[in-house]
Amino acid sequence: MLLASVTDWAPVASASAAAIAAISAWRSVVLTEKRLLPHLHMQPTRNVQTGEIGVSLRNEGGGVATSARLMLVIGGHGIIGLPGDGFLRSGEGYHFRTDIVNRNDNASVVACCRDAGETLRAWSSHGASKVYRSPITRRRAYPELNAIFRDFYPAMEPDAVNWHESRPRLLERDRPAIPEAAEPVDDA
Repeated sequence: MLLASVTDWAPVASASAAAIAAISAWRSVVLTEKRLLPHLHMQPTRNVQTGEIGVSLRNEGGGVATSARLMLVIGGHGIIGLPGDGFLRSGEGYHFRTDIVNRNDNASVVACCRDAGETLRAWSSHGASKVYRSPITRRRAYPELNAIFRDFYPAMEPDAVNWHESRPRLLERDRPAIPEAAEPVDDA
């Protein structure tokens, strides 16, 4: 009788083991895909000698960021920055210098890019993030940078900002994101 019950349960045990293996494989694929996504990190900076505001932008994710751009607003002044040709490989970064002088206000920064799946991803300097699905699947265009900025900072009106020119400089992979003679701006 015991032999019959083992043969009865063998297919159930085999199916259970196959299901566990399939779930493990699926989870592995999901984790691998997440590691291959871009993740933009930005840090507003202030030159301690001149008071000039800047921002460092770096792709800390594992995937390439395409159409990368950022918007910084501080005290009614701001910049819109495009790093090089808009592509940021994993570990690559830029520092944007400006002629904005501000010693007191806190900076608000938003950066966004598309990933390999054409999904638009955005981050704020306060640590928030948002995903905008591909217009291919949504049948709508991506939102403009001003609209993305308003999603993170609804009280600010980018249309009333005095825009300045920015000067992007490629950061070497082994150098710190914050240049010398600059201190991080408290963006709280």
